[in-house]
Amino acid sequence: MPSIIEVKNSINTELIANAQADPMFRKALLENPRAAIEKKFRVSLPPEIEFKVVEESATINYVVLPAVSGGELSDADLATVTGGWFTCLRACAESKGETQKALARF
Repeated sequence: MPSIIEVKNSINTELIANAQADPMFRKALLENPRAAIEKKFRVSLPPEIEFKVVEESATINYVVLPAVSGGELSDADLATVTGGWFTCLRACAESKGETQKALARF
């Protein structure tokens, strides 16, 4: 089973590929990531999931650090990981190119 980092990387790869192939999606993704993703993949994302999209330049690079694990998960976090967002992300990682289907599994 892929790790959460591998799964997120898979989702990011899919979003980047779509943004490079479709200039209008790229613009929308930069302006309002949630709306762009929901429209492109015809899904409704859970309100607790947030996307931030930035554009690198020739002189600016961004490094995204994974969240620091604080030990045990709360009941709410556990529900998200076991039956929500992680399930969707894992499904995306296991079937690249199937982002729309995976996101629709919420």
